[in-house]
Amino acid sequence: MLGVRHVLAEGRAHIGDTPASIVRVPSGELDRAAPVIAEVIGARYVLHVPRRTRARLHGADGLARLLTGPADIELQEGDRAVLVIGAVQIRAQIVPIEIISRLGASGLRWIGLIGALYLVALGICAALAPRDRARLDEGSIRRAVGEAAAQLWAEHAPVP
Repeated sequence: MLGVRHVLAEGRAHIGDTPASIVRVPSGELDRAAPVIAEVIGARYVLHVPRRTRARLHGADGLARLLTGPADIELQEGDRAVLVIGAVQIRAQIVPIEIISRLGASGLRWIGLIGALYLVALGICAALAPRDRARLDEGSIRRAVGEAAAQLWAEHAPVP
């Protein structure tokens, strides 16, 4: 996977050789430069399958379909589609962004409980942490490194 793009309300996703494309596809494999591959029109989610492009559609009902473009596919929530353009695969799926609104009161209570438990655990760790900090003597790290280097030099010194 090279990247993820979300197409929001009245948005479009393009492919081709332009910088705005979601994926660079040689123009020789496409009908025109930077065609629209997906768009959101109101409450419709449309996936445009270009000419000579294979597509797999996996419906929310569990049925799969194979098709070849040109075609327009209207996706519903739960549907997944994969377009194959040469060596590139483009996957499309309707994903709700407002997950918290779908959780409901019980889901939000669980999230609140887990957050409270996390804060309690942080408080306990802070209470149990030692108050006094150990200080290193001035130059102790330098001496330790010097002694280790001298020992290594003595072990690996060339034999006279």
